[in-house]
Amino acid sequence: MICISMSQVKDRLGRNALDNMHIHVSGIAYGKKGETKHLNLKESDFQYTELLKTLKDYDAKGIVICESPNLEEDALLLQATYHTL
Repeated sequence: MICISMSQVKDRLGRNALDNMHIHVSGIAYGKKGETKHLNLKESDFQYTELLKTLKDYDAKGIVICESPNLEEDALLLQATYHTL
């Protein structure tokens, strides 16, 4: 997995990249061969609050697509969490 920071995105791709983000979010269960299934956010170790805080700190814009098994509930959780930051 390649991990880059938002500052690297801004420095290398410019503000336009932060204004047009396209992100898929889900908790993920892993097995010996990699990803086995998507998990609900609260059932996973995914630090979604930290992701949302970073997106807010960088004033990122675009779209976040929830891919959890209970996508409606987790999409609302993401929205509510974002608005509390």
